[in-house]
Amino acid sequence: MTFRPLKPGVWLMRRLMLPTKLILMSLVLVVPLVVVSVALVTRLGEDIEFTRSELSGAKITTALAEVTTLVQQHRGQTNMLLSGAPSARDALVATRTRLSQAVAAVDAAVTERPDFELTGTWQPLQQALAALPATEQMPAPDAFALHTSHVEALMRMVYTVGERSQLLFDPEPASFFLMDMVVSRTGPWTEALGRIRGLGAGLLSEPAPATATPDVAASGSDAGPSVLTGVGETAEGLTQLSAQAKARADTIGRLNLMVSELEARHRAQSFAMTFTSRYGESDPSGEAALKATQAFAQLTTRALEQPASVDATSFFAAGTQAIAAVSAYETKSLERLASLLESRAAEYESDRTWAMLGTGVGLSALAYLLLSFYFSFVTDFREVVQAMRETASGNLRTQVRVRGRDELSQLSRLLDDMISRLSEMVAQVRSNSALVAHAGKNLALGNRDLADRTEQQAANLEQTA
Repeated sequence: MTFRPLKPGVWLMRRLMLPTKLILMSLVLVVPLVVVSVALVTRLGEDIEFTRSELSGAKITTALAEVTTLVQQHRGQTNMLLSGAPSARDALVATRTRLSQAVAAVDAAVTERPDFELTGTWQPLQQALAALPATEQMPAPDAFALHTSHVEALMRMVYTVGERSQLLFDPEPASFFLMDMVVSRTGPWTEALGRIRGLGAGLLSEPAPATATPDVAASGSDAGPSVLTGVGETAEGLTQLSAQAKARADTIGRLNLMVSELEARHRAQSFAMTFTSRYGESDPSGEAALKATQAFAQLTTRALEQPASVDATSFFAAGTQAIAAVSAYETKSLERLASLLESRAAEYESDRTWAMLGTGVGLSALAYLLLSFYFSFVTDFREVVQAMRETASGNLRTQVRVRGRDELSQLSRLLDDMISRLSEMVAQVRSNSALVAHAGKNLALGNRDLADRTEQQAANLEQTA
């Protein structure tokens, strides 16, 4: 048995009229095109919304980074003030003013995107930041710890913003590593610098530890209160002096540990920057931030080993400079990230516009061509059918008027030629028939004359006989 794959289609087409055939073929062509076009435009719309969401996340992250930097600065200045450096008050007041403005900027950015659902996280933190001036009435360690908890909450919120705004799921390598830098790395980096700056400046702001004279060591407690110098003139004073020395030693130990952690973070940051550089996003400010971090770590080590070599104000300024370098790198990374996201969103917008335009033009052209084909073919086909009907009814004067050069036009011209030939043949037959009829008539007349003559001769013969 011969396999004929087109047989079902041919069978179907032979049973459908031309309009039905055109509609069926149009649907087979148009429906998939429309489905694919709608899917493409929808996907581009989703990509645009995804990128716009990332841009909003980057904006909130920038505002939160500013707040985090100012809280860290407020922590260090508060620690200096509580540790015995009243000169830090003016700078502290200025920092509070800037912090209020930065908090307002975050609040506005959070309000713009209610779909991120950040209000429940931000409002308690906002209230806690508004209460920071009250830390002046707290002991220095408690104030430092409270500030640190706020900084940690801000960094957690940055990560939450990254998750809610889809920043953590960025699909492009270059923007992903920039996002990773500003969401996951620069915040802890500045916090490590800020904690060292705050603790170190507070340590250097403390007055020099009081000591006992050699006579006390020689005579012990029997020497009496008159031989004690420094902060204590009684046994309680010696206890207080011992507690201060222990607290100072604990702070120095913490600072040494922080410096070690900062050096490890410095190596990790340097390694992470190689990935951004690999995808064309190297930034000189990153190298400057690494150098500033290393210089501040070295200064901290020297300040711990030689306390008299660095004063609290210079140490705080050096830490601020290192944090500013890291913040500058963070700001440039955020700006570059926003630029990449803007470019991507514009590209998606352009692609969607072209896709919609191409789909509209394609469908319009397809509809135009199908309608043109339908009307041209059907009109000409009806003309041919009508001519064939006239011809079949005996009207050989019919002319087929079909213009064009397609197959139907060729068929029409052949039909017109056939009708003309048929008309000529009929004319010839009619002419020949007329000639035959005339000859027959003459023959009949001749026969009749012959018959008359024969009858006359017969009559004459009969009369003669």
